[in-house]
Amino acid sequence: MEDTIRRAEAFSRWAETGKLGHRYRVSRSPNVIFFNASAGLAAQLTVEATRPARDRDREISRSAAARLLRCIFGNPFRPVALDPAWRTEAVVGLATGIYADRAFDRLPVLADALEDAGCFDADVLGHCRGPGPHARGCWVVDLLLGKT
Repeated sequence: MEDTIRRAEAFSRWAETGKLGHRYRVSRSPNVIFFNASAGLAAQLTVEATRPARDRDREISRSAAARLLRCIFGNPFRPVALDPAWRTEAVVGLATGIYADRAFDRLPVLADALEDAGCFDADVLGHCRGPGPHARGCWVVDLLLGKT
């Protein structure tokens, strides 16, 4: 209780004079004003504790964006040439449905249909069976539908 009274008196002096005793320090944030002997340390520890999560979230975001770009553009250093034999009725029907419904969970089925049509391209099949993320504009679906 005495410590609280001393802090209140110090706060009152600070409000009147703008000067703090040597034991106290004020740290401000947009939401809170800390007022005690360890306020600076508390604020610093709070900021440092949240920094790794922000950095990790930023890295995850960059990684997801890169995977999405690979879904849309594929590998620019190894473009895939479409073999017309791959465009069977089943393959085109599946690709059309995936595109129209944004049903990218059907891509592994499309990979099976492509294999049945004679496609053994590792990039095409790997992309269809990969974890994604997948989006409209997927290079494999667009290639099969003639959108590229």
